[in-house]
Amino acid sequence: MFINIGADYPDKSRLTVVIWGENRDDTTEDIVDSLLGKEVVVFGSPYEYNGAAQIEIMDPSELLTYEEFIDAYENQ
Repeated sequence: MFINIGADYPDKSRLTVVIWGENRDDTTEDIVDSLLGKEVVVFGSPYEYNGAAQIEIMDPSELLTYEEFIDAYENQ
């Protein structure tokens, strides 16, 4: 699954979040759909791939709305 943030493919100013098949489950698409139009926080190490930034995540929980991130941070 490729999730483009900030711009659509092939715009090189985008950030692409990649979730490979072995790291997805039945809820992944629902989680991703719930993030549409929201500010998000992605956990991972960005790298350049074909001139654009990319992050591979191992679990959809590494992709949160900004509000979820703040709530989790404040409750630590």
